[in-house]
Amino acid sequence: MNMKTLIPTLQSTIISTIISTVIITALLTSSVSADQKKGNKGPNIDQVVASLQLEDTTASSLKTLMESHRADRKALRQKGQKDREQRQVLRAQHRQALLDVLGYEKMYEFEELMRKNRSERRKSNKQQ
Repeated sequence: MNMKTLIPTLQSTIISTIISTVIITALLTSSVSADQKKGNKGPNIDQVVASLQLEDTTASSLKTLMESHRADRKALRQKGQKDREQRQVLRAQHRQALLDVLGYEKMYEFEELMRKNRSERRKSNKQQ
C-alpha cells in the first residue's frame, strides 16, 4: 500500500472506532441509569448497620424489621390503599419497633442516616 491510500484508510478506521466507542458508552450509561431507577430506592441496610456499628443480633433484628416494613408498605400500595391514616399508623408502629430494637441513641443516629440518604437521593434524582 502506498501512503496516499493508507492515510484515508487509517482515518476511516479511527473515525469508525471513535463512533463505536461513543455509541457503546451511551448505551452503557443509559443502561446503568435505567438500572438505578428500577433499583431499590431505600437505604442500603448493610451500610446502615455498618455506620451504626451494631452488634450481630441487633443488626439481624434491624434487617428483619426493615424488610418487614418494606413488605408492609408494598402490600398497602398493591391493595391500592391511599389512606393517609393507615400509612401513618404503619409508620408509627415501625418507628416504635425501631426504637425497641435500637434504643434512643442509635435511633437518633439511624434517623440522621435516613435524612442524609433521602437528601442524597433527591439530589441524584434532580440531576437525572
